[in-house]
Amino acid sequence: YYYDNSQEAATIWYHDHALGVTRLNVHAGLAGFYLIRDDNEDALAAAGNLPIGPYELGLAIQDRDFTADGQLYRPSMPPLPGGPEPSILPEYFGSFILVNGMTWPVLEVEPRQYRLRFLNGADSRFFDMWLTDPANANAPVPAMHQIGTDAGLLNAPVPLNRLLLGCGERADVIVDFSNPALAGRTFILRNS
Repeated sequence: YYYDNSQEAATIWYHDHALGVTRLNVHAGLAGFYLIRDDNEDALAAAGNLPIGPYELGLAIQDRDFTADGQLYRPSMPPLPGGPEPSILPEYFGSFILVNGMTWPVLEVEPRQYRLRFLNGADSRFFDMWLTDPANANAPVPAMHQIGTDAGLLNAPVPLNRLLLGCGERADVIVDFSNPALAGRTFILRNS
């Protein structure tokens, strides 16, 4: 099939839609980013207004469970006579948060702006996230500005203290680590 990608620049994603097993395929990791770019976004990047290259990161956030030996685990409801195994769950909340398939990852950053393209790839969990300094809850944290949504770039950046993402939702966010007061500090992206 040919996709002409004629929409405005946006962070979209793909995942398998096999009949009856979509939840299992997405749970197994068959999902990823599909970035649409356009002339407007290219002009913003060329003018230095959008971080590019290694400073533009897709962050697919999901929740999962694992067996004691580290295998991916998907719980089932009690077996139904003749029903599929694993059965369809009305909702699923994993005990571990993964970003791009890694549990609790760490990212070393430079003192500059980063473009973070967030994707909530969880089955049922909403993510309500904010940055914090674990050593000093009252210390300043990097500024965050949302510049895009599922539908593409916004008309103007929106300052954020928190970022709420529903299932399948995307947010395009600039996080500014360039403030000298942030140098050498560790920040944690928390989720309530």
